[in-house]
Amino acid sequence: ARATDTAAKLEALQEESARVRAADAAAIQEAEAALSEARAKKERLQEDLERRAAELASRDAAADVANQQAQKLREEIDRLQDSQELEAQRAADAEAVAAEKQKEAEAARTAEAEALQHAAAAIASAKDRNDALQADVDRLQSELSGSQELAE
Repeated sequence: ARATDTAAKLEALQEESARVRAADAAAIQEAEAALSEARAKKERLQEDLERRAAELASRDAAADVANQQAQKLREEIDRLQDSQELEAQRAADAEAVAAEKQKEAEAARTAEAEALQHAAAAIASAKDRNDALQADVDRLQSELSGSQELAE
């Protein structure tokens, strides 16, 4: 009876051992599956991290390019504003010169008008003297003619 008991215990132990081994094997398979899944997830996360890092680097590069372009545009705007101010000063200077030239031209026209008046007065005076001289010539010729007639 002891042998039967021992055989039954042995069989029960062997069955328990088989169940434990099966449970261990199942646990090992579950652990390996979980480890494989964790590795796959880690790899996906690493790939995602690398993709996002590449996107960030690309965005940073694009932002750098945009900043450089913005800086160039600011410099161009500054240059254009400087040019505009310079042109405005030149225009103001040209207006001042034009106003001065206009004053000079007005003064020249006034002087020309006065000179024409003086010239007209001088011409009128010369005509008057010429008429007086012509009258003297006519009178003298008349006297000469009268003297010549008397002399004959």
